[in-house]
Amino acid sequence: MAQARLFEIVFGLLRRLAETRPVALILEDLHWADSSTRDLLRFLVRNAHDSCFLFIGTYRSDELHRRHPLRPLLAELQRIDGVDAIELAAFDAAELTEQLNGITGEAPDPELVAAVLSRSGGNPFFVEELMAAGEAGLALPRSLRDTLEDRVRRLSSTAQRLLRIASVAGAGVEHRTLAEVADMAEPILTEAIREAVESHLLVPTMPEELPGYRFRHALVQEVVYEELLPNERTQLHAEYARAIEQRAQGSPEERAGVAAQLAHHWSRAHDLERALPATLRAARAAAAAFAYPEAQAFLERSLELWPKVDSSTLPSGMDRSTLLEEAAEAAAQSGDARRSIDLVQSALSEVDAKRNPARCGVLHHKLAWYLNESGDWQSGAAAMERAATLIPIDPPTPERAEVLSDLAHSLMVRSRFSESMALAEAALAISRAVGARSAEARAMNALGLDLACRSDLERAIPILRDGHLLALELG
Repeated sequence: MAQARLFEIVFGLLRRLAETRPVALILEDLHWADSSTRDLLRFLVRNAHDSCFLFIGTYRSDELHRRHPLRPLLAELQRIDGVDAIELAAFDAAELTEQLNGITGEAPDPELVAAVLSRSGGNPFFVEELMAAGEAGLALPRSLRDTLEDRVRRLSSTAQRLLRIASVAGAGVEHRTLAEVADMAEPILTEAIREAVESHLLVPTMPEELPGYRFRHALVQEVVYEELLPNERTQLHAEYARAIEQRAQGSPEERAGVAAQLAHHWSRAHDLERALPATLRAARAAAAAFAYPEAQAFLERSLELWPKVDSSTLPSGMDRSTLLEEAAEAAAQSGDARRSIDLVQSALSEVDAKRNPARCGVLHHKLAWYLNESGDWQSGAAAMERAATLIPIDPPTPERAEVLSDLAHSLMVRSRFSESMALAEAALAISRAVGARSAEARAMNALGLDLACRSDLERAIPILRDGHLLALELG
């Protein structure tokens, strides 16, 4: 699968680097990692046992709720030899003194250290919040939420409005986007941002090209966002969507990020006619970046939106069976064979085999692949044979070449060599006639193995060699 190939490339790069020097790879804030990042970490750790690697992953344990997706991965990794879990204890008085020195720029009074230690329990995050709230030795709000809300209320009304607008963007926002949505005069905007930064609520970020801001802590963003009225949220999400709609350029990863933002904002703005195509674009951009779990999630969301959208506004040239087919492929690429089978079977239920046998045959072909991936070879073989009977013989098509080449391979591994040879030769003729080179390579592989298994090495070897060269050429 494409994602597995990408992981192998990353691992190969690290292994080559480790041949000349030790390699340390640090992944921070794993509690925010997406499914693809977690899968990459799992792959690297499981395959690095004989290489000079050090992988370090950090996460906030207090962010891991009971159903957090990182929990199963941590449990799995800790069962692997060479993996150690290092739990960072709360700060003691000496460590807290150093932290306060870094925050205030001067040696703290021992009484202040004792008061903050008592209030915070040595949690560095709580220490920051207590100090930013001011007068740490006095009675402060009992809960962290109250502390954060109090800090926000200390800002000017303009800075508070800016934070409310920024909270709708999520974890971070580019300056140009924030400026467009906020619609403030530049000096007023700059002063409001400065006030939020100096109050330790926003942190400037400076990526390679565009400056922006993020909330110092995700909880701050959540608290501010929850204070918005429903109509405010709807309006601001729509404004963010319009502001970023023109930025769908760049690398696949950048396009995936922009498309995902649009899908999120249009959905939260309750503009489903725009949310559906944006979600589809996000799915395809994620797939182009090999982030198949994210692509699957977007496609599943598209399936939820599909019946809620007026039929006249649905994407041109697309029907529900096509959407189900895309979702099935994303699920398969994500390693979720059971879900891919369910989805492609749903796609088949949308197609009339009598009116469109070729389409039905293509879906049966995919069903066969997914069944084989799940280990159900018998059902997979039956689905493959069904696909071959459905896709018309005339005119020759790439789809028929692909089905016949795969069916030939299926028969070959079951030692049905005569039947396999006949199908492989037919697939070879069709694939060369229609230019289906991938099917041609697979047909040559099946035919060569059939001949080899029948001890006809004189014919088998050149066919296998040519098939191998073609496969290498195709990548």
